[in-house]
Amino acid sequence: MSARALRLADKRKNEFISVIGHELRNPLAALNGGLKLLSRKPEATRAEQIHGHMQEQMEHVIRLIDDLLDAYRIAQGKINLAKSTFDLREAIASAVEMTRPVIEEREHALTLRAPETPCMIFADKVRLTQCVSNLLNNAAKYTPQGGRIDVSLEAREEAYRISVADNGLGLTPEGAKAIFEMVEQIEEHSDHAHGGLGIGLALAKQLMELHGGDVTVWSDGPGRGSVVSLELTRSVPAPGDG
Repeated sequence: MSARALRLADKRKNEFISVIGHELRNPLAALNGGLKLLSRKPEATRAEQIHGHMQEQMEHVIRLIDDLLDAYRIAQGKINLAKSTFDLREAIASAVEMTRPVIEEREHALTLRAPETPCMIFADKVRLTQCVSNLLNNAAKYTPQGGRIDVSLEAREEAYRISVADNGLGLTPEGAKAIFEMVEQIEEHSDHAHGGLGIGLALAKQLMELHGGDVTVWSDGPGRGSVVSLELTRSVPAPGDG
């Protein structure tokens, strides 16, 4: 490895550590503040509000740590997919429910379109739910308050396509190329995002590749929203094979 490549790798490592520090510090500071407020024994309604906020912050920390651990396991080749045959519509519905709190907090309008008939696939249901959830979280994060998010499932002849479209900040061509890189922060979005390691989409891409699938992104440019799509081969094993 050249000296320039080593310097770049060291710079990215330092940036990564810095971003992790900030990403963990914010929710932990909120949790600490909540504990101090609760110690003053506020009235019941206020205590319930504080507890709810603390729960959201704790879930954010857990999700961040889970994503970091998953990214490490994938890099080490230590993730084994637990495949089973299931209806892909169920994974999408679960992902929507997982991300509904952040979508409602930002007052986004959410639509979901899927075939009326089952969309059976042989895959890891938990991991595919995680992929769709990461796409939804990313859309919510980069769409201004009161935006629109459209989720769709298409059953094509040989593959399923799950798309998450938003009317958010959009991407430049350079941003579209970088969006799946680990810890890549899109510069023109830095003032709008709610923070993050840029790890969600990178992890989704890695998990899709483990499934033999693919992830793509499309945007008409800054301010024109974006569409991120997952594509999976329609494969269901014969009885006794899975």
